[in-house]
Amino acid sequence: MDQYSAVLVAPGHVPDEVGGSYNDACRTLELGGAPDGYVLYLLDLGNMRSTVISTDTQPIRDALADLSPGMRLVCDRLTVLEVFRRGIVEDRPGWPEEFGGGPRCQFCRIPEPTWVYEGADVDVLLRRDSPVGEPFLEVAGTEVTGVIDWHACQTCREVIDARTSAAWHDLLDRFGGDHVPMAVQAAWREFWGNHRRATPAPPPAWTPGRRRLVANQIRATWDAFHAEHRIEDVRFTSDAAIPELAGVDAVLADAHDYLQRPPPEGRVRRYSADPEGGWIVRADGDTWTLLGQTDRHALVLTDGGPEICPVRGPGTNDLIDGLANLADS
Repeated sequence: MDQYSAVLVAPGHVPDEVGGSYNDACRTLELGGAPDGYVLYLLDLGNMRSTVISTDTQPIRDALADLSPGMRLVCDRLTVLEVFRRGIVEDRPGWPEEFGGGPRCQFCRIPEPTWVYEGADVDVLLRRDSPVGEPFLEVAGTEVTGVIDWHACQTCREVIDARTSAAWHDLLDRFGGDHVPMAVQAAWREFWGNHRRATPAPPPAWTPGRRRLVANQIRATWDAFHAEHRIEDVRFTSDAAIPELAGVDAVLADAHDYLQRPPPEGRVRRYSADPEGGWIVRADGDTWTLLGQTDRHALVLTDGGPEICPVRGPGTNDLIDGLANLADS
């Protein structure tokens, strides 16, 4: 089924997925500095995603006022039709990485699929009109093109490899049943009859957007992350001022500088961690993110690679406490 959601990016309102200040967010999303900010409409139409950017923020501000903090505004079709076209400045294919861009299962839409099929020698590529003109048309048609790869989650892979009529209908049900556009079904049928075997999908490229996405996921699932990865069993640096991991010292130095020269609003944030009043702290720099919990430890993520580097010690505790006092709550 088609899905629509809206994200407000404005002074004093930068989503946690992006982090940083408003100027940081504009630079990250390649936007100019509009005084009232932007609305990013994240459209999932048929089997294709796009982002439509508007400067008409007031309707979304009003709608967000009725939501709990941190919730994404999910729009129905009529709401989007009413406000969608006002103030549009750009239509982009795909979604920003921080909001779920990147590979997904091409059958049930689950993000970060684990398998990829090498496409047939001839495949079907979907196309549609620009959503700036009319975003709600079904897929306009198909055209024959060259080889493309098809991503699939584990469950859809099992359905595909069954190669039965029942499996085909199961695939339609996973995507949305009667709502699957005929052009999408045509593409799938081409794939169904000609695909090669599945191989493990390569890990997503490590980019600044990926670093921000992973940092926000860890922050939002802090206890579950630590239960799974058993951070307490990791060998930490014994002195935060002399870390053993390359690059961590520079991040800690930059974060300490925030205590002396407070950064722009939004670069340091805090979140309630437990009923006793502890905090989870997130601090962002141009190329790094620091996550920490008061009286526990910190995790460092940098643009240099996907390693998550844990650090702790008296110096780290003092740093996290200082950032918690400085943070935008």
